[in-house]
Amino acid sequence: MQTTNFIVNGITNTGLTLVLAHGAGSQMDSPFMDRVADGIAVHGFRVLRFEFPYMRERRITGKRVRPESLDLLADDWKKVLSELGDPKKLVIGGKHLQNNADRRHLAAFCGW
Repeated sequence: MQTTNFIVNGITNTGLTLVLAHGAGSQMDSPFMDRVADGIAVHGFRVLRFEFPYMRERRITGKRVRPESLDLLADDWKKVLSELGDPKKLVIGGKHLQNNADRRHLAAFCGW
């Protein structure tokens, strides 16, 4: 059951999907993230963007919320990736803090 809200850019029947996380200070639909996702999608890739729970809370309340620990961010990543199926068809990326969570914790989850 999918519970994560995604913004999808690009074609849906491509071989690989880039799962892209926002930075600590910007939401998934920030102008920067829009430009990055659009710029990648025009080259034939599918890009999925999502928000971490702390950023969803910020969107709802309007109050700045501190990012979670890297361990909790990694758990959030694992949840998102588990909703998307075959990890061999996924490429992960992120801006700043989230990129650290990517590298530190996800290789084992994906069996790399």
